[in-house]
Amino acid sequence: MVDASLPPEDFEIVSFLVAGLSYGRVEQILRSSEKLLRRLESLGMGAGGRGIARWLLEANPERDPGLSRALAGWVHRFNTRADMIGVMGFLSRTLREDGSLCRSYQLDFEDDPAEQFQRFVDRLRSRIVGPLRKGVRSRTWKGAGPAWFVPTPADLGTCKRLLMWLRWMVRHDAIDPGTWRKLADPTLPLPVPARLLWPVDTHIFRWAKQRRLITRTSPSWKSTLELTHAFRVLRPEDPVRYDFAICHQGMANFRQR
Repeated sequence: MVDASLPPEDFEIVSFLVAGLSYGRVEQILRSSEKLLRRLESLGMGAGGRGIARWLLEANPERDPGLSRALAGWVHRFNTRADMIGVMGFLSRTLREDGSLCRSYQLDFEDDPAEQFQRFVDRLRSRIVGPLRKGVRSRTWKGAGPAWFVPTPADLGTCKRLLMWLRWMVRHDAIDPGTWRKLADPTLPLPVPARLLWPVDTHIFRWAKQRRLITRTSPSWKSTLELTHAFRVLRPEDPVRYDFAICHQGMANFRQR
C-alpha cells in the first residue's frame, strides 16, 4: 500500500495519511490512497509521495491554490478535500516545529505509554486550524474534519487507526517496517515496541471478548487498555506482536460468513 523504498521522512507522512483512510473495505482504501498520491504528483512530488516531507516544510497547505486544485473532487467515504488540506496543514506545522512526527512523539514521553499517546494526540490536534469537528447535521457534508486523522482517547474510542500506524512506525519485522528507527532523536527516549498499545477494531474485539481478555461490552479506549495489559503479561517486550495475525484472521472469517 505504501512504497517501502520511500525515504523515512516521506514514509512516515504517507503512511500516516493512509492509516487515517484505513476504514471500510480494503479495496476502497487502496483506491482512495492511490488516487490521493497520484494527485499530489501535480505539486512536484514523485510517485508514491516521494518528496512530501520537503513539500510540507516549504508550503502553506491551507493557502496553496495548487493543493486545492489537485484535490478537487477527491473523497474517501467521510473524508473530503477540505479534510485533507487541513491534515496537510497540521502536518506542515508539526514538521516545521518538531522536525518529524517521530520527534513529536518522543517529546511527549511519559512513564505511562497511554499518557504519552494522549499527549502526542493533543500536540497534533493543537495545530489544527478551525473547529476539531464538522457539523454532521449540516445540509452539505463538508467532511469529518482533519481531527479524524488524530482520534483522541478523550472521546473514549479505541483510536485504532492511529495506534496501528504507531505499530508500523515502531515495530520492525516482516510485517512492520519500523521506520522510526531511522528518524528517532537519540537524545530523547526512543520509541520501543514494549510501549505500544493494541489497535482494537471489531475483529480484534470479537476475538478478545470470546477469550475473556476484555470485559467491556463494546469497543472503547478501556478495552484497548485491557487487551494491551493482557498481552503485556504474555509478551512484555512486544505486546502488539500478534495484532496483524489476529486481525486478518478475523477479517477472513468475516468475509467467509
